[in-house]
Amino acid sequence: MKMDKLFTKEFNQEIIDLGEDLFKHPELGYKEKVTRSILMEFYKKHGLENFTEHSITGFIKTIGPSNAKYNIAIMCDLDGVPTLGHKYSNKIDNAAHSCGHHEQMAIISGVFNLVNKYNLLDETNCKLTIIATPAEEYVDLDYRNELIKKNIVKRSSGKQNMILDGVFDDVDVVLNVHTNGSGKNILDINSTLNGFISKEVKFLGKSAHAGAAPHLGLNALNAANLGMTAVHMLRETFEDQNHIRFHPIITNGGTSVNTVPEEVILKAYVRGANTKAILDANKRINNALTFSGKALNVEVDITDEFGYMPTHLSKELSQVVFNSMLEFVSEEAILHNQVSPASGDVGDISNILPTVQFGYGGNKGIIHSKSYFTSDYEAAYILPMKVLLTAILKLANGEITQVIDNFKPGITKEDYIKNWLLK
Repeated sequence: MKMDKLFTKEFNQEIIDLGEDLFKHPELGYKEKVTRSILMEFYKKHGLENFTEHSITGFIKTIGPSNAKYNIAIMCDLDGVPTLGHKYSNKIDNAAHSCGHHEQMAIISGVFNLVNKYNLLDETNCKLTIIATPAEEYVDLDYRNELIKKNIVKRSSGKQNMILDGVFDDVDVVLNVHTNGSGKNILDINSTLNGFISKEVKFLGKSAHAGAAPHLGLNALNAANLGMTAVHMLRETFEDQNHIRFHPIITNGGTSVNTVPEEVILKAYVRGANTKAILDANKRINNALTFSGKALNVEVDITDEFGYMPTHLSKELSQVVFNSMLEFVSEEAILHNQVSPASGDVGDISNILPTVQFGYGGNKGIIHSKSYFTSDYEAAYILPMKVLLTAILKLANGEITQVIDNFKPGITKEDYIKNWLLK
């Protein structure tokens, strides 16, 4: 069936309307109840029901031949990110879709609907699973930690939680899309993401009157500042190809201007392009923070949590998507091998299963800022749908075997759970 018959003017507008509706109803991770209800209303309208719920707000559904040998997964993220001042920021926790997840959800939902409506996989050996994952943005951790303590979820990340629960065990390949945030109407392929370790550092000193008797106190804020300065002095030792990033914030800098700060809390990520580099940089950063505290007789307590893994994308699957792109745009409109210091939990999936995440344009403003919005609906919604659907059909018509046969995992699921998630 020709694409023009699938992507009618009416259908395209419906997908755009879906995405823009989601844009106006952002929610943070594990809280995406309105988001899910908007999507379920769309699915129900198109005869898609009986989704399996998972990870509080996530959901899964498989369509296509029940006896198919292969299972292709398409994946989307449900959550927004805290963004002060955004036009549609959630008034409860400042959530906004300044990350483009509203587009991603609409794209994935549109493709899933088309495959189902026109039975596009019926004559193939493949089925299709939609996996809607909550909590991609690594934020709102106090709330998520409470969920973990209550055994409601196992991890702060929706995809990590689903991996632990075996959601991906029946999946053979994973296709994902995400805005490239470039501000240009271009596609990208083989773009990488950093992994990271998340840390909370407590500097524990001793309070005293800041004006009358500072000599009786131990200034935790000074220790934190010295620690950050020490890390800055390490930066020239980080090799460029490892893309190491350390970006801290201080969430508690003291209780009173008139009191020597007794407790200061610093939170940060240590990002990098490969796990060896991340672990090495993290060790040296921890030493810099710890010994800065010792220099001022301030105790330093560091809690590290393994966040997301660097991407390990399938070259063969990327080639399938690239060939699909060429059916709609010229090669000059496609970026290759972009390196992003940002992170995403798609990195974890990509180390275990053949995975691709390709990017699209059509947005203006700075990603993760109040200025971000969709500016070109064709580029941000319709073109990615066409590319994604074409890639699915190419896989279903035989190309999936080469992708699977040539994939070498970055880590086995068992080692990943033992040495990353549960370390």
